[in-house]
Amino acid sequence: KEQMAKFAPTVALEQSVEKLEKQADGTFKLTTNREVHYSKTIIITAGNGAFQPRRLELESAAQYERKNLYYFIEDLKQFAGQKVVVFGGG
Repeated sequence: KEQMAKFAPTVALEQSVEKLEKQADGTFKLTTNREVHYSKTIIITAGNGAFQPRRLELESAAQYERKNLYYFIEDLKQFAGQKVVVFGGG
């Protein structure tokens, strides 16, 4: 906290990012569910355990989880030499 204090950053908590746009001057316009922020740099600090994936909204999806359907990867080696498809990422 002391390290970042000298930079006087804006800290925005409990907001969902709805849109991120790079402006002509190289800055970013970040629109959330509450307000709009402008910045030269964006730092996402999700923290361990803070990430909640958006689960596939299909009745049968649960039966494939951790078999053929993954929301996060614990060990990349389990997919070595295989063809995979990645959806999302945002």
